[in-house]
Amino acid sequence: MKRIVTTLALVAVLAVPAVASAGGSFFLAELNNGLTVPLWEEPGVTPGYALGFTGGFGGKFKGNPLRFYLIGQLNVGSFTAERVYNGKRRQIDRQVTDYNAGLRIMLPVVEHLRVFGEFSLGIAQLDSSAVSPDLPGNIVIRDTTSDLAVFTSFGVQYRLLYH
Repeated sequence: MKRIVTTLALVAVLAVPAVASAGGSFFLAELNNGLTVPLWEEPGVTPGYALGFTGGFGGKFKGNPLRFYLIGQLNVGSFTAERVYNGKRRQIDRQVTDYNAGLRIMLPVVEHLRVFGEFSLGIAQLDSSAVSPDLPGNIVIRDTTSDLAVFTSFGVQYRLLYH
């Protein structure tokens, strides 16, 4: 029984790339993670985390190698910076959360390699807090701002799992 299951699994793994390259996939789900740092260089900055999820659906038109997907994304990133102002320490925590929807276009180059471009619209929310541990009462200031945002990205994608 174990040999049959192993053989069927191997056949399925070998067949999936042929099926995917023939007709394109209809659904897309990706998890992203990494580090975040502010755009400016500053002493006292501690890199933070970045997490994201992209989901979408689409496919390709017959005879056209491009894949078109309607996508939705949720991304969260944060970082911490420590500053000294008038001899007093201040710790600033920032978190950016964005929700967006748009279009991704992908072009297969070779079996696992694709180039892509995205354009989407959404909302970016910035949450900031500043703590002054050197001041009496440990003063905390909080601020939240949300704005309409345009997101674009271009890149190369290498798919470790083909389906």
